[in-house]
Amino acid sequence: MARTECSLYYLFTILRTGSAGSVRLGATGETLLPKRQDTCSDLSADRRYQVSASLEYKLIRRRKILSAGRGMTFSISSSEIVFKPDDPIPAGLKIEASVEWPARLDNRIALRLHIEGETAKTKSGYAIIKILRYEFRTARAR
Repeated sequence: MARTECSLYYLFTILRTGSAGSVRLGATGETLLPKRQDTCSDLSADRRYQVSASLEYKLIRRRKILSAGRGMTFSISSSEIVFKPDDPIPAGLKIEASVEWPARLDNRIALRLHIEGETAKTKSGYAIIKILRYEFRTARAR
């Protein structure tokens, strides 16, 4: 999994602009500063980034789509995504999600983060996706 951690961290790092180490957001031009939430003193803990982005998901069981929905991300790390779904979702299901990435490639090309994982927990209206696979794709022009 070290490759996954480095890749997500690298994407946050390579898209940085400005001297404050900020990431430039899409059309709004706002900046997003990567923040680490220190939940323990373990040096191997994942970096967590507070990212608010639109998310679409499909819940899957035995290769059949049970339901689909939308939500907003709260934080993202290399191993999990915390998000608030519009409707409550159960834990323990396979999930495919697509996140509208806040930064743009070359400051003009929209990106989407596609994730395959499983719902790990749900608590207080939030759900956690344990990431098993991910890839970045360029988004369609709208």
